[in-house]
Amino acid sequence: MARSFPSPAARIGIVTGQRMIRCRLVGRYRLEDAQRHPLGTLDESAEWIEFRPQDTTPAVVQWRAVLCKSPQREEAEHFTAALPGPGEERTFDIETVGGTWQLPDGGVLDNREWWVHTPAFESRDAAAAWCRERDLLPLAWIPKLRRAPQGTIVCRSQGITASGLEVGGLFRLVPIEPRGSRVVLSGVVVGIDFHWQHLETQFLRGSLEVLLDLDGHLTAVNELPLEAYLCSVVASEMKAGMPHELLKVQAVCARNTFLATAGKHHRGQPFDLCADDHCQCYRGSTRETREAREAAISTWGEVLVSRTRLCDTRYSKICGGVSESAHSVWGGPPIEYMRPVADFPDAAPDKVEPRLHDEARARAHVQSAPKAFCNVGARPELPEYIRYAAKYYRWQVVYTREELEALLRRLPA
Repeated sequence: MARSFPSPAARIGIVTGQRMIRCRLVGRYRLEDAQRHPLGTLDESAEWIEFRPQDTTPAVVQWRAVLCKSPQREEAEHFTAALPGPGEERTFDIETVGGTWQLPDGGVLDNREWWVHTPAFESRDAAAAWCRERDLLPLAWIPKLRRAPQGTIVCRSQGITASGLEVGGLFRLVPIEPRGSRVVLSGVVVGIDFHWQHLETQFLRGSLEVLLDLDGHLTAVNELPLEAYLCSVVASEMKAGMPHELLKVQAVCARNTFLATAGKHHRGQPFDLCADDHCQCYRGSTRETREAREAAISTWGEVLVSRTRLCDTRYSKICGGVSESAHSVWGGPPIEYMRPVADFPDAAPDKVEPRLHDEARARAHVQSAPKAFCNVGARPELPEYIRYAAKYYRWQVVYTREELEALLRRLPA
């Protein structure tokens, strides 16, 4: 079911772990500190603005493993009651993640989850060892801040210097006239860990915050209205020449993805989603097109809900012939609207054909190229904006044993 939802602000992590952040401005901006006290005004006459950390030390954190993510508190409590005793005067914690929003018609939208944590440990390795001893499977790792990073951030702009930022503070560039103003940020990494990884210069609407991260380095966060953010996401994820209705679907899915997952993928970090493929692609206003703006505006505030809960509508380019269930990919309880679906013309929507529940059938499916809807290479009558994705239907990547082991070590369990 579709509902109309008032647009909140979106906080998007653009870059993290930086030793220097450099930008320039289009329009006039106010430079503020953490308490929003004005420190000065900057505009295009400042050919560059540079932020650097100074005399910093990392934060002191402990690490917890997430063992369960449930949309129902009672289910999380039941899961906790069935766990082996933590011992050593340690306890399992249940944290409420997400929130609710009031709708104009009096309804409520809910994206809350209840996460069950292990006790906190001084290192992630110690938490992992503790889980292995008890045969517990972590879904994710999240930091617990014991002491904020220490140090200052120095801002320089052609002889104008502001320094001495308090611990936990930040610098903020706020547009005085938002219309037409942009922060032009250099050295943004795009496609992290993919074969297309590269650097971009991006033009960003809204405000830019520069703050210390847990390692004592710099993070840049772009804050802007959700609907303005979506104008870029639609164009960053889809080609402008695609049909208007298809772009509208992308806009709704991207809006739901933001609202349903905000603050969850990057728990413990000062932004809602990152700007890369890990969450969803956001490349700033340079990627915006007239078609993408029309799609976002024509679906303004529209979201998909299941009962009173926001639908999690994370998406992919191609399913390979059969989609996967959400809990098989990300853990947690099954979601009724995110179960496997066959992508074949004659398949019943509630069945998965061919059935891939054993190794032999799964291998035969992957090594063949059945004529699913997403096998666009087998359908020459399709337009180019669809056929460009043919290379993603079947593909191969070769790893050495050492490379595969390194990838596996990055997983929670």
